[in-house]
Amino acid sequence: MVAHTAVRGEAQSGLRPVDLGRDLGQIAALMELVFGPELDPESRAAMREMQWLARSGPWLWLLARLYQVGEGFIPGFVWVEEGRIVGNVSVRRAGARGEGWLIGNVAVHPDWRRRGIGRALMEAAVGLMQERGGRWAGLMVEQGNLPALRLYEKMGFHRLGAMTTWRGRPARPPRFPEPSEVSIRKRRPDEWEAEYMLARMARPPGLNWLEPLSKKDFRAGVLSELANVLNGRREEHWVVAEGRRLLAALRLVASWGGEAHEMALFIHPSARRRFEAGLLAHGLSRLVPSNRPVQIEHPAGDDEVEAALRDLGFTPVRTLIHMKMDRKEG
Repeated sequence: MVAHTAVRGEAQSGLRPVDLGRDLGQIAALMELVFGPELDPESRAAMREMQWLARSGPWLWLLARLYQVGEGFIPGFVWVEEGRIVGNVSVRRAGARGEGWLIGNVAVHPDWRRRGIGRALMEAAVGLMQERGGRWAGLMVEQGNLPALRLYEKMGFHRLGAMTTWRGRPARPPRFPEPSEVSIRKRRPDEWEAEYMLARMARPPGLNWLEPLSKKDFRAGVLSELANVLNGRREEHWVVAEGRRLLAALRLVASWGGEAHEMALFIHPSARRRFEAGLLAHGLSRLVPSNRPVQIEHPAGDDEVEAALRDLGFTPVRTLIHMKMDRKEG
């Protein structure tokens, strides 16, 4: 891995590893500048936490020490010009012992673009992945960020799929008819694993590696209900079934203190174009009226779901393309 640091007078310039103890405030400011218009409420909250940590003194010192527990740990790289951070990239292992690495927060100050800084940051991140024995690297990028897309493709990343985030604040959902063959009902506690398997089957394979589905998001039980209460949430699971076979499912999380309610829709491939509108409308009927928006992330290009969401008053917020690069052997 090549990491070059030059010195001009007393100010360091060039590429170096992130030092959380001194860099966090400037990284947060850079990300706010670069990604500000695109940030969703959850990301804005994360930015506020970063800025608070940067000003917190002892807490920041503790965070920096915790990140240094792993020998040789590097949370990412920054590019410095005249003592000021003008570029950033984060990199971390995908899972505690995973073979993949996730690259994110690739940001270059507008005044310093088109100088090769973005590529140098990416090469450092990929180099770290290879140095640590990683077999692949993955990232997400805004669909409209064409310069970044071209750079990543030139470096060997290929597209796997895309997820679109939709948001709406409907006061009253329209009355879609329920599916004619079977009715929408609450999922039984013993059906949680069947819903989990349906969700895995419904999501395009290329989107599972970066944001893997977790069984804990589907498992029923006293502990999960207690966790929801403590976190100020109400969670419901609704399904369409034929006999013991689940054809479609909707998971909704009503948040009492968060930025937005959330929904997730899963349709068996054999049941597409039959239950999407009815399930989405049913889910909204459980969430409205409310003073909070409703958010759903769904694979891009699903015409049936997108049409139903538009009819329900949702608008697309952003589409993130998932990309992956496999390590070249030899």
